Amino acid sequence: TGTAKAADGSEHPVDGTLTTVKPTSTMAAYVQIPDGATVGVAAPIIVTFAGEVKDRAAAEKMLKVTTTDKSGKKIDVQGSWGWMQDEDIQGKGVKQSRVHFRTKDFWPAGTQVHLEANLYGVNYGGAWGREDIVRNFKIGPNMQVKADVNAHRLYVVVNDEIVKNFPVAYGKESVPGRNTVSGVHVITDKHPTFSMCNPKYDYCNVTEHWAVRINNNGEFIHANPQVAKQGLLGKANVSHGCVNMSMKDAKTFYDMVYYGVPVDIDGTKVQMSSSDYLGGWSVTLH
Repeated sequence: TGTAKAADGSEHPVDGTLTTVKPTSTMAAYVQIPDGATVGVAAPIIVTFAGEVKDRAAAEKMLKVTTTDKSGKKIDVQGSWGWMQDEDIQGKGVKQSRVHFRTKDFWPAGTQVHLEANLYGVNYGGAWGREDIVRNFKIGPNMQVKADVNAHRLYVVVNDEIVKNFPVAYGKESVPGRNTVSGVHVITDKHPTFSMCNPKYDYCNVTEHWAVRINNNGEFIHANPQVAKQGLLGKANVSHGCVNMSMKDAKTFYDMVYYGVPVDIDGTKVQMSSSDYLGGWSVTLH
């Protein structure tokens, strides 16, 4: 029971009844972007749930993204939430739901992003939301990576200006399965060293340096001293699908880029599959 006071000063009694539940199970959710982080212009917001969300509409209704410019003035950035296929992400026999927020175009550079995931107490259709999540992060400079497969070059472009021009080697297209795939890749992970394995081509436990992951099918940009020693960088595409660089260039590239920077590869004979894209960049938003 209580009293509601109207704008004209009048008061009106209110009363009602509600009942809370004691949930038999609750479900955690996670956001991949840390609070206070700076990410690239292609970075999606990914909310991953600990299990399957049966009532997706109930969960999505509680997800709110607001954006401001550097001065704090509210700006309108078009985007949309999209649900991925439920998968056993961790290989533990439990399927998990994921929903991505992707902008129609890339984020404007310098955008301040505020996410409110008010999931506490939301009925997912069996389990209930365990907690609310808030994230504040920033979009970095307008940095994009462009690939010229036929010229064997990789360009780092900032504000439409080429700031780095690297000689590289892409996948050997004459051998099926070794193509570097076309599509909007997104940088997701960086490793000073990374053990790579491809039994189909008779190698495993091969340690590569300055490895930058660019999609979900095992493609990286990394150093390959052997290809560099053979003098093939900038001259031929000979890799098993990754983008090969010299040790020096790979370290320079590694230090320049970060999570969410797009890598646009076009002109190869194979398109990336929808499951390999990060954030649904295979889909055109209208």
